[in-house]
Amino acid sequence: MVNSTKLANCPSCNASNKIEIDLTALPEYNVPENVDMIAPGIFEFTLPQSQRVIHFRLLTTGDDKKISKELETQKRTIRDGIDRELTTRLKHLIVSVDGNADKRFISNFVDNELFAMDSRSFRSFIKSVSPDIKFEIDFTCSECGNGSEALSFNIDTNFFWPKS
Repeated sequence: MVNSTKLANCPSCNASNKIEIDLTALPEYNVPENVDMIAPGIFEFTLPQSQRVIHFRLLTTGDDKKISKELETQKRTIRDGIDRELTTRLKHLIVSVDGNADKRFISNFVDNELFAMDSRSFRSFIKSVSPDIKFEIDFTCSECGNGSEALSFNIDTNFFWPKS
């Protein structure tokens, strides 16, 4: 069990409350049961606007490190002020487009053929199939008794080592 005592302000009356958070009791977001993988770790999504079929996989920590290095290289070599993080991530996520798994084809598709509406739907679907932890706890204010809102929190160094 991993606990931390935090101070939180009530969203209704702004009173400061001391709360204890048990990380082992946080709810999880899992891959929905109605979503099928076409192969181990590979998902399929049909883009709503263009009707193109994308096969993709979720990114790993290793992928994130590669993407970070790639983005740093791009910032040093391409000085046009354009943020390429989203398209770079999509290029690493996508395994094939309409059955074509060629990396140059996928890169060209992301850069030149992926509609904004399709991109938004695709990213929403990715989020829906990505396992995660819900960083919210039930909260009842000790001052006003408000308990209707879930309290969101972040895990950072202050979570484990609160300021005295």
